[in-house]
Amino acid sequence: MVEFEYPFDELAERAVLGAMIKDPESIPTVLEHLREEDFYFEGHRLLFSVLYKVWEEKGRDWDDDVKARDILRHLQGRVYI
Repeated sequence: MVEFEYPFDELAERAVLGAMIKDPESIPTVLEHLREEDFYFEGHRLLFSVLYKVWEEKGRDWDDDVKARDILRHLQGRVYI
């Protein structure tokens, strides 16, 4: 039996997350098409979750949540996105 693996694209995931960081007004559009579990890489799922949570709460600084959850370790540091 052949195991099916969904396709993924690391650069596309990074581009989406970068857009969410650079332009939070893009988040509603992203949410129309993607969910946390759509991201293949664990660090991307974690960052997406934080960005969504902070966007929902409006005005919070996402940087604190990223540090608290040690997400940068999964993403090879700040310059990653």
